[in-house]
Amino acid sequence: PDREIAFEAVDFDYENLDLTGIADGDTIRFAMDNAGAQAHEFEVLDPDGEPIGEVAATNPGESGGATMTFTAPGVYTYQCILVDPATNEPHTELGMIGTFDVADG
Repeated sequence: PDREIAFEAVDFDYENLDLTGIADGDTIRFAMDNAGAQAHEFEVLDPDGEPIGEVAATNPGESGGATMTFTAPGVYTYQCILVDPATNEPHTELGMIGTFDVADG
């Protein structure tokens, strides 16, 4: 990978997630620590809404990782689509979703 981005999943947020400076052609290793009370994942969608990779569901207190290559510039989406058992809402509805820009390499 060109670099590693380490971050935490806590409650319904991703903390210390720095997605700046990613360019077309970069390969990034995502390393997620789950510091929350329930399982979380980290899925990335390309500008067309197609998944390019994910850190699979990771239980509280555990870590997971995935390496993804960005093959086109544009606006990418990250999300956790697991469902909160207390509210029956997907985590995206509770705040675990966002976007970031991938620059033209």
